[in-house]
Amino acid sequence: MARLAVIDTGSCSGCEMEIASVLSVCDLGIELVSDQEFKTADILVFTGTITNNFLEEFKQIIHEVDKMKNKPVIIAMGICPITGNVFKETSNAPLNKWVAVDITVPGCPPKPPFIRASLEKALNLLQTRRKRNA
Repeated sequence: MARLAVIDTGSCSGCEMEIASVLSVCDLGIELVSDQEFKTADILVFTGTITNNFLEEFKQIIHEVDKMKNKPVIIAMGICPITGNVFKETSNAPLNKWVAVDITVPGCPPKPPFIRASLEKALNLLQTRRKRNA
């Protein structure tokens, strides 16, 4: 079973609600863990525009991710971490400026079929990485 943590960097919570709905109806073999447990996650989903209020904590999370032996699959969920959306003038997005992003899922919020497809892609990528590291 893969472990997934959602890191909210200043979102409206729309993406989080859609992720929760997908995980509640789809048996993908994914366990949702607290954002405080992100170091144990196989998949990290970032939502939100990376606000100034969250920037220092965000940088610490990225620093910890960089030190992880088994790198998690990184997903930028929603348009905010991809571009900053309507907050781009005051945002610290895009996420890929800070960390290598494996999967982007546009939308505000992304539609459930796209979220499911991104999680399936993340699981496939995770499986490939595990085989390579075995």
